[in-house]
Amino acid sequence: MLRIPDRRTKKGRRDHALLVLMANTPLRKIEICGLRRRDLVRRGGQCLIEYRAAKRRREVVEVVPVAPAVAEVLDGYCRNEQTPEGGPMLLTMGKHGPYARRGITGKAIDLVVRKYAGLAGIAKRVTPHSFRASYATRALESGMDVKTVSMLLGQASAASAEPYLRSNLERMGRVAEVFGYV
Repeated sequence: MLRIPDRRTKKGRRDHALLVLMANTPLRKIEICGLRRRDLVRRGGQCLIEYRAAKRRREVVEVVPVAPAVAEVLDGYCRNEQTPEGGPMLLTMGKHGPYARRGITGKAIDLVVRKYAGLAGIAKRVTPHSFRASYATRALESGMDVKTVSMLLGQASAASAEPYLRSNLERMGRVAEVFGYV
């Protein structure tokens, strides 16, 4: 899906940046809609997305580490669009009216994901949440502990990440069947 957008066009660059962001972070759709250009920060040698989120009726700052290559894609898109520092990270395309420099909407994210899943020939239903679940599963498969994955997902307890652990354990169980030496 990440290779399909035509990065020579404005829409293709935006779609590519969105898909890269979703594939490489545990951000929810609503969090992506609220991202600002200033939320992408570099400290030392680390790239981070620091954003404000409402948790239990108060605002907290969440921090998500991102790979330098992901930060470059997002930075490149924002530079190309000449997004001001306080402006939205990902913009609408103004398809149904005059182009306005507003942040991307949840509906637009749904449409982008559906479009590129279809173009990629993926028969299963793919949603923005599918990217989040995939991120959690990949993190657990890489050896990250459940508590850390839960913190990255912004969940209140480690128990919230257990469904991803179960799917990982099922896969590991299939591997155990292969090594059934008796």
